[in-house]
Amino acid sequence: MRVSVIVPTYNEADNVVEVIDRLRRALGGQSHEVIVVDDDSPDGTWRLARRHGADDPAVRVIRRIGERGLASAVLDGMAAAEGDALAVMDGDLQHDETVLPEMVRSVLDGGADICVGTRTGESGSFGDRARLRHWLTAAGAALVRRLLPRLRRTSDPLSGFFVVSRGLYERAAPRMSRGLREYKILWAFLARGRDLTVTEVGYDFRPRAGGETKLSGAILLDDLVNALALRLGRAVSPLFVKYCLVGATGVAVSLAVYGVGELAGLPTVSLGITPDLNPIYLSALLGIQASIVTNFLANNFFTFYDRRYRGWGLLGGLMLFQVVSVVGVFVQLAVFQLLHRNGFPTESANADVAAAVNNGIGLAVATVTNFFLNVSITWNRVRRTR
Repeated sequence: MRVSVIVPTYNEADNVVEVIDRLRRALGGQSHEVIVVDDDSPDGTWRLARRHGADDPAVRVIRRIGERGLASAVLDGMAAAEGDALAVMDGDLQHDETVLPEMVRSVLDGGADICVGTRTGESGSFGDRARLRHWLTAAGAALVRRLLPRLRRTSDPLSGFFVVSRGLYERAAPRMSRGLREYKILWAFLARGRDLTVTEVGYDFRPRAGGETKLSGAILLDDLVNALALRLGRAVSPLFVKYCLVGATGVAVSLAVYGVGELAGLPTVSLGITPDLNPIYLSALLGIQASIVTNFLANNFFTFYDRRYRGWGLLGGLMLFQVVSVVGVFVQLAVFQLLHRNGFPTESANADVAAAVNNGIGLAVATVTNFFLNVSITWNRVRRTR
């Protein structure tokens, strides 16, 4: 098999049949296979692709249940591929399949490890797309190249259209399967060693033919966070980095609401018990609750956007997040009390400094605890799918 084309899809029923037909025409002169990797699309993308390719052994469809994510879909497709060159392209018809033969020749006949389809390099363009899209892509590319110098090997590091050699894939795959499935997959290949040969083929970026775009502010920000996490080291999970960034904004929201409450002069609240709820505590409680709500929404649409709650499901997700947040408060208090009663950091340390250190450690432990609880319960992929 000369080339395997992996097409990750989600809700691309309007385009998947045309994508398969165009790839057949573009690669008709060489042995090839088209592997559609679908994340169990509600619109039945996988069903249409399977039906359309029923009589063609070169078309294969992988329906993933309980799994989401572009990078992991690409890796699952590559694991099933048989080609000497492994190509990746989107299922929305925006990538120009007619340049694929040239990209494949660059890898198989020219000896390149990676060939990137570029919109920003020589002979590439954004077509008639809005100039703002071009500027945003250029700005994002410049930023990630500064964070990750090895991405300077290509003019379009944000591209999702590329071909890699089987040799490079087999060298890189073991490490990817252990810890790189959250990153933009092209970056993981470009980051492998200093002796890679990288070539480019320009193409005209086409407008989406049908369906809805997957590009959003959350995805663009996600790419930047992934670059930062890779810069810090592969042991750092991008998911955890995003979770901590959201948590930092939650602290700001809590303080802001507390300040507004103090300025507004909230009244003393009688709960029918003694003592009454002091306005200071009421402002603090309102600030905490506001941060819980905003943290849930930010995590839902940014950190866990590939498994987010929608519609009325947001209420159920918020309730789970609320419970996990309360658990985190108790964990923070417990760690603080444990350290404080045992005289940490030292008996001779300034009381305020000691309290600040202990509270910081408690907050760190609570953050890690909350993260794993939310991954395992609130945004558990398998539970959500069931």
